[in-house]
Amino acid sequence: MAKAASLTDFTNFHGMLASPAASLRCIAAFKGAAVIFMPSNYKLKGISAYNYTNLTLTLYYSLVVFSFTGLSTLLGLTHFVRAEEALEKGVQGADTLVTPDIIAFLQASPRLSGVVGELKVVRWFEYRFVVPGVKVHMFHVADSRLAEGKVHLVEIFDKDTLIPYIYAAIAACAAWMWFA
Repeated sequence: MAKAASLTDFTNFHGMLASPAASLRCIAAFKGAAVIFMPSNYKLKGISAYNYTNLTLTLYYSLVVFSFTGLSTLLGLTHFVRAEEALEKGVQGADTLVTPDIIAFLQASPRLSGVVGELKVVRWFEYRFVVPGVKVHMFHVADSRLAEGKVHLVEIFDKDTLIPYIYAAIAACAAWMWFA
């Protein structure tokens, strides 16, 4: 039986610098579940516009590279804010960001037909990636209809103020000069 992802694996995965083996363990936890990457103003387009059902290793590393979040972490410009896990009772306070409309979307998932499942946020990660200038909250939502160890992934990101863009420009120039 394959080893399940640990809290450390997920922390590195969401920090955008996980090894391929750890990344595969994390991705396996989302198989058969909803994977949502959306901005905090998601209501403009609706949640379904941001629902990705097939997270792969190639897609993960593409996000690491092309979002510049991996560069941010590699350069030490990522601010780790939170990694909480509460598998039994659920993470307290997550309902301020995982709103009832997100829960309703997950409950209506066409991939999980049948009765409405019991949902609760069991992990909450938070990072501020200076280089692309985004703050990201990642939530793992357990659903009683999913296989054991499987969770929905909900990522909500916010653009930061202009100051991180200035840091990003400096970091990009420094990286270019360092590697050139």
